[in-house]
Amino acid sequence: MKFSKDYSKLNCRIFTTIRKNLGYYKEGTVISIRTLNDTFSAEILSIRKIQKHNITEIIAMRDAECSKKKLINMLESWYGKSYNDFILITLGVTLTVSEIKELYEPR
Repeated sequence: MKFSKDYSKLNCRIFTTIRKNLGYYKEGTVISIRTLNDTFSAEILSIRKIQKHNITEIIAMRDAECSKKKLINMLESWYGKSYNDFILITLGVTLTVSEIKELYEPR
């Protein structure tokens, strides 16, 4: 999954993204996340169908760091005004082997 902007959400362990509903993404799948400056793995924790009118200001701010109106305008510029079949994906960054080892090392 590619991100064309380095959103601050990508520095969090859990984040969301809105994508076209193509039936491609499945819960429990670990996928590669590619940003402008990094690549890492994340597990798809949940998938929820969403239409543009269901996008709230909170979803827009957390997902795209902008207002609901601006996010809907972006989606319409990318996919056309009539397209309205999206999914809200929640992802959790997977731990690296060294991070897992750190969890079990005595302090």
